[in-house]
Amino acid sequence: MVPQPPTTAFAGYQKAGYWIGPRLFDDESVDNLRAACKRVLSGALEEPCSSHFIIDDSQPIGGLRRAFNASFVDPVIRSAVCHPRIGELAAHLMGVDTVRLWYSQIIEKP
Repeated sequence: MVPQPPTTAFAGYQKAGYWIGPRLFDDESVDNLRAACKRVLSGALEEPCSSHFIIDDSQPIGGLRRAFNASFVDPVIRSAVCHPRIGELAAHLMGVDTVRLWYSQIIEKP
């Protein structure tokens, strides 16, 4: 079980729509996630492509790059975005019993 955010976090989330919480992943996990994001943005997919996955390279070279639903094509990204710690904290902040991932996105800014 994940420690619950302080009571003030719930009120702050309700007012602002976000909460800056504690770090959830260790350095190695963050490094692995960054490497997975770079792989996906380069087009090197670890799993078969999904019709819901898109890389947006419409910006000029060196500009913003995005990948939509990368969690569908990379197990490292899927493991991170579907991690129980994130779901438990999100459910608590929203005052519900469960949450579901609707969408994931990688954004690379120059």
